[in-house]
Amino acid sequence: MTLRDTAPTLHTLPPGPDFLDRAAVFVLDAFAAAGCDPGQGWVIAPNLHLAGELRRAIARAAGRPILLPRCDTLVRLAAAQPLPPGCPDPLPDSARLLLLRQALAGRPWFHDRALWHVAAELLNLFDELTAHAVRLPGSAEDFVARLEAAYRLTASQPLAMEARLVHELWRVLSDDPRPDSAAAHALRLGALAESANRPLVVVCERPWEGAEAEFLAAYARHAPLTVIHPAERAAVAAPLPRVLAAAWPAARNGDGAGERSVPPLAERARAVAAELAAASGVVTAASQAEPEVDTAATPSPAAASRPSDAPLSDRLALIPARGREAEARAATAQVLAWLGEGRTRLALIAQDRLTARRVRALLERYGVRVADETGWKLSTARAATLTDSLLEVALGQAGRHRSEAGGGQGGAYHRDVLDLAKSPFALADWPAGRREAAATALEKAVARANVRTGLDRFRRALAQEAERLGREGAAPAPSAEEQALAAAQDLLARIEEAINRLGRRAAPLPEWIGRLTWALEGLAALEPLSGDAAGEALLTLLATRAEELAGETLPFTLADFRQWLDRECEAETFRDRTIVSPVVMTHLAAALLRPFDGALILGGDAEQLAPPRPESAYFNQTVRRELGLPAPDGAARLEADLSLLIATVPRVTVTWQEERDGEARLLAPPLDRLSLLHRLAWGDDLKRSPLGLPEAPPPATLADLPLVPLPAPLAQAAPVLTPGDLPEALTVSALADLVACPYRFFARRVLRLGEADEVAEGLDKAGYGELIHGVLERFHGAHPVIAALAPEAALAELQAAVDEAFRPVVGDHYLSIAWRLRWEARLTAYLDWQRQREAAGWRWQAGEQAFARALPLADGGVVTLKGRIDRIDVHPDEGTALFDYKLKRIDALKKALPEDVQLPAYGWMAAEGLAAQGLAEVGQAAYVALDDASVGQVSVEGDPAAAGLAQAERLARAYADMRAGTPLPAHGSLNACAWCEAAGLCRTPHRE
Repeated sequence: MTLRDTAPTLHTLPPGPDFLDRAAVFVLDAFAAAGCDPGQGWVIAPNLHLAGELRRAIARAAGRPILLPRCDTLVRLAAAQPLPPGCPDPLPDSARLLLLRQALAGRPWFHDRALWHVAAELLNLFDELTAHAVRLPGSAEDFVARLEAAYRLTASQPLAMEARLVHELWRVLSDDPRPDSAAAHALRLGALAESANRPLVVVCERPWEGAEAEFLAAYARHAPLTVIHPAERAAVAAPLPRVLAAAWPAARNGDGAGERSVPPLAERARAVAAELAAASGVVTAASQAEPEVDTAATPSPAAASRPSDAPLSDRLALIPARGREAEARAATAQVLAWLGEGRTRLALIAQDRLTARRVRALLERYGVRVADETGWKLSTARAATLTDSLLEVALGQAGRHRSEAGGGQGGAYHRDVLDLAKSPFALADWPAGRREAAATALEKAVARANVRTGLDRFRRALAQEAERLGREGAAPAPSAEEQALAAAQDLLARIEEAINRLGRRAAPLPEWIGRLTWALEGLAALEPLSGDAAGEALLTLLATRAEELAGETLPFTLADFRQWLDRECEAETFRDRTIVSPVVMTHLAAALLRPFDGALILGGDAEQLAPPRPESAYFNQTVRRELGLPAPDGAARLEADLSLLIATVPRVTVTWQEERDGEARLLAPPLDRLSLLHRLAWGDDLKRSPLGLPEAPPPATLADLPLVPLPAPLAQAAPVLTPGDLPEALTVSALADLVACPYRFFARRVLRLGEADEVAEGLDKAGYGELIHGVLERFHGAHPVIAALAPEAALAELQAAVDEAFRPVVGDHYLSIAWRLRWEARLTAYLDWQRQREAAGWRWQAGEQAFARALPLADGGVVTLKGRIDRIDVHPDEGTALFDYKLKRIDALKKALPEDVQLPAYGWMAAEGLAAQGLAEVGQAAYVALDDASVGQVSVEGDPAAAGLAQAERLARAYADMRAGTPLPAHGSLNACAWCEAAGLCRTPHRE
């Protein structure tokens, strides 16, 4: 049944900017014809936004103070209606989901991880089946009878496996005497229609069908009913609807021809151009000559050359952009231009959410905030991150890892623990700053110890850090670092207490909710959560579900509870209602019929502005057809919505990315057809060039808003230091930074903005190098001269050292065996090189030895150069040799040696320490290449002592200049900039 089969009074109004004002007049006339005051009547609107607009329009139409009617949605109006007598309370959707998930668990059809998702899909299908089969029942008994009749009818038909599964489970849930949400809605609509005693006016975007249409017919039998909706575009003689009807003709059904009865686009363009020209007395190019159809549209002429009789030239603009940033800037410029024109009600229709976020950020730079009606998923809020991290930590401690990187370690994953520790809602009972300091100390400790999982391991890492501070010398009072380590220990204790409150025993969902709330209380998070909008929404969700599921006894594991809570947070939408702005972010359906001054559609390409796709992953359209469910015409619905938007809003702009990542992207097909038709008829394809962003926020309408200054133009980064800013001691690596790029030295060594250490998820090359250093130090410490060993014995001893070093690493992460095999393939080559060294008279002296040397400065200051030498050899005639192990090929080392700083600096730095040990002067400094098939060395050419002194003098000059105020410019080479984490500060790669 459709609206045309019902008895209500029907009014169709041409769509336009004044549609609501004209509809308001009909509303008042309808109440006057019914002989009642408007305050005694009801008005139904498609959504609450439009209901508010309609109330204001009615007040304007009355022209005097009146008692306004109740304006609401049909869903809210029906929800306030009691169920028929004798009908039990409805079964909440959360309880239905629980029952269905348990029914699926007893059947070996789906994986355990998919059960919640499949259950949710089935519930949506069940609601459609119930609504389609039952329509509008007169009573609870009538509802049951209709449901039984529908089941018997469908059960007699042959069905595929998926459809049979849906149908059988629908029957299982339908046997429950409590009505589901769809059934309760139908019952309430029936009761509302039977008890109708006041006039009702319905304002809608399109005619109703199904149970809603039956409701209108039933209501009209008891009380006056008026329905108002926009006329179809083909039924309106005005120019704009005629153009839209020509571009998007409705398929003519009934003759079997369907779309085949629609003339070609070029023919429709000529016809509508001639029709409108005849009505206005203007002769167009399209009416004089048949245009050549060229689907490769070109940019439109300038605004001055647009045809004055083109209906859409000043109403619709299609703006292509190359990339997301270009689209965001074009959209921002358009919004600012509209605001500058005095337009105070603008809609951002966010088909592309990523671009919409960027537009919002750009607008905020100009002091324009955006009221977001679409909201965002609760799962993305920080409040939900807190509960997710807590549950992940508990699962990790119970041995259930989210990441396979857990490897051979058991316990909570370090990233989950750190996410929990960094949550602004956790440990609100601590003094300000204590939780942040504790989280930082914990992060540094686990990175230094390279511990991935396990609260006990994290405690040991913190204890090791405390021992290290103690070895460096204890102060009279605990230092800030020591206090942070103590706070980190307390933090772990609080987290463990919260985990214990959660427990591991399987329990019903209401009990899990209670445990989670108790655990959050243990973390002192309930009060800050209740003070946050998203946190309050989360707590309300938990309380609501606990009340709905009270009495449920089905046990679930902690992993099941986490999956359930994830789905609940994913389905819940959170909106910040505190922002009031002339710019509203919304979606297409919610923008229809609303009196906006301008509407901007973000993401008008074929991929994003497309008919809604079925979200079902398991039950496709074929299954729906077998179940007797109608297949909605998404393309026609999209065209109708776009038509209504363009007819209602005086300025509509569509932006889309015509190119992304080097690939072309097409305009949405409905808009592409409209563009082509408009070009064929009037020579204007509606495509426009983007506006440029203003240099400053426009005045007038933005004067009341806080202004954010634009960033200053980019300039060469060249900070100036004072003597107190410079570190008193430098490593050899810091000296290399200073030589490579002064600004890098400033960022890393003065500001200490180097990248923070992270836990290695597996063995990387840096960790591999540390292991090799340790292997060689232990091997040579036990066997300084391998000539005393047989080749087989030397290889066995070195292999034993390798096994000992790699055993815990391989046990923790089995992929590390690849690194061990890589080194084992070079053991023989290394021993051959070592024998050559010994044959030449060199002997291993020491390994991994630290040195430091003070360097006096011309202005009386001192800087200390320090570092660690990988290996020291001695020779009775040639002096001392310093070696630095490199996991590189010898060719690469030879290429980099002329610009090398480290090797000469090592020689100067270690000279005094070597003399104190009674060793000769440095006669050789070299890198040892360990990553070739044959091990070799690359030595500093010339006198190592002279090269080292040159580096010391360079450091002295540089320090004297910096202490005197010489700027530190960013002038690194291309190679230096390619691997510099400070590039985002100096902006060198981004300057033109």
